[in-house]
Amino acid sequence: MGLFSFLFSACSKRPASQTTELPLPELTARSGEEDFVDLEFALRSRETLPDGALALHAYGVHHGRKAGLTVVLGAHWTAGARVDNLPFLIYRGTVTYRSLGAPSDALLQILDQLYATKLAPTAMRPTTTLVALSLGGEPADLDKGPVKLKLFHEADPEDRYAEFYTNIDLANGVLQLHEKDPGYRSAIIKALRSE
Repeated sequence: MGLFSFLFSACSKRPASQTTELPLPELTARSGEEDFVDLEFALRSRETLPDGALALHAYGVHHGRKAGLTVVLGAHWTAGARVDNLPFLIYRGTVTYRSLGAPSDALLQILDQLYATKLAPTAMRPTTTLVALSLGGEPADLDKGPVKLKLFHEADPEDRYAEFYTNIDLANGVLQLHEKDPGYRSAIIKALRSE
């Protein structure tokens, strides 16, 4: 009987290597009309924080090097007045980029390379909080559909002011980091690097 139990339990175990996750996307510059560096990450997990904020953990690879970050959507979003010529309501809130340690340090170094900024950052700062305006979707409820956010790093001196986009498609497990203007590249690296 003991031998039967041993054989049954051994046969019922699944190999630890089985997984349903797709491979991580390659983080490369996606050339377009104006050669913007637009990156796409795979969302690997999400969690609701005690204050109601939503933390999204996103990863990609660049030439075999794993990179990632946590994007935290603040718990409070204020709806603006409806604009007649816009098909969506604009919400205002905050988004925080949080470091995951080594994967985020790698991401910042990869961005520095793709942006050709030559600032040689060594590490991402633990947190960078940005002002966010929605350009589509409802940031307070990602289950309703994709959300497009324009992020602002408001800083003094002026050379550290930056704008860029973060788009989230929860249903397809995708997070995108898109440029608004290549002129903000240095400011983005400076905003995210640990000094």
